[in-house]
Amino acid sequence: MVEQVNEDAIRWARAMQTVLARRAADRENRRLNHDAFRAMWDAWTFRGETFDLAADWRTTIDRHMDNGLDMEDFDELIDVAMTSKSRDPWKYFNGCCWRRLDDIHNDIAAEIQSVDEADVPPWERPVRTSWTESDVDREIREMEAEIGHEIPPMQHCNHDDPSSCTDQMCRFQHCVGITAIILSRRIADA
Repeated sequence: MVEQVNEDAIRWARAMQTVLARRAADRENRRLNHDAFRAMWDAWTFRGETFDLAADWRTTIDRHMDNGLDMEDFDELIDVAMTSKSRDPWKYFNGCCWRRLDDIHNDIAAEIQSVDEADVPPWERPVRTSWTESDVDREIREMEAEIGHEIPPMQHCNHDDPSSCTDQMCRFQHCVGITAIILSRRIADA
């Protein structure tokens, strides 16, 4: 029993050292990030004066980083905020950060969906209510791979060069046409 208590005390002490070391390293990384951010922010001046930051700017930067932004994002978005016509570059910068995070989260959701759909043929996927350009591009690539060199021209396109049309509706209609070919083949093969 005494041996077990000693082993538990040793495990606790090791775990505590590990956690404290991790926390110290995390604090140091955050300090370095704060310094780097402040240098990027203060590089912008107006009449020799730097722009104000909110009192809780460090916490805000930490939150943005915890959510997925990095220093390269901050560098780009500081430029956007400082070149905007906003009277409050800090608020504008934060709006840009939240927009970037929304874009990242939408990309993550699309990636999860594409991984989930990877083993499902395009014609068996649920019907979408909205299509992005990348959705249409992916569908067309997959369908063209399915039917090979027998790809029909964009029949519904009235633009100058239907073979390289980038109009979203033309591309969607092309996707529907390819789906019809694939389905008719499957029915014929059944």
